[in-house]
Amino acid sequence: VEWAGTFAGSDREKFELHEQVATAIRDAVIGEQDESVSAPSQSASSEAYDKYLLGQFYLAKRDRASLDQAIVYLDEAIALDRNYGPAYLDLAYT
Repeated sequence: VEWAGTFAGSDREKFELHEQVATAIRDAVIGEQDESVSAPSQSASSEAYDKYLLGQFYLAKRDRASLDQAIVYLDEAIALDRNYGPAYLDLAYT
């Protein structure tokens, strides 16, 4: 499955953008649904959020070793908070 799309928004709208992207990908893969994907923009766990931020840091470096480290941190964030949508989305970028 190939998918491409363009989204625009400010840094403050980042979490809303994650939900828009997740909804668009879901619609492209399984067909349009009546509801949008809703994922908490902030984790209920501060430790999960810290792991997520570390994952973002390494993801931004874009070299193989850093991407591997990003996967580790994002997996840890998801293990701490299974409902933390942004961590799943960033994991998909790896």
